[in-house]
Amino acid sequence: MTNHLQPERLTIAVGMSGGVDSTMAACLLKRQGFDVVGVTMQIWDGSVVIPFEERRSGCYGPGEAQDLEELRALTIRLGIRHVTIPLATEYRQWV
Repeated sequence: MTNHLQPERLTIAVGMSGGVDSTMAACLLKRQGFDVVGVTMQIWDGSVVIPFEERRSGCYGPGEAQDLEELRALTIRLGIRHVTIPLATEYRQWV
């Protein structure tokens, strides 16, 4: 497959959750020479009480701060920039 794009001129934003799929996508794009930026939504506002045993069950919950720190460390290892977008107010309002 021929790549007609010029990777050194393109920046690609990858929505990153910290999971394998988004991490591999970012890694493969970087290997191809693209400038990759990992983007993550910060949606936890602490307004919902979640029982302790369920705190790490998904992306929305008290474990989000730890998840974001782990993701930042991962993007450093990958050698890509990472941006966190604070969307807790919008998430609470619309979702």
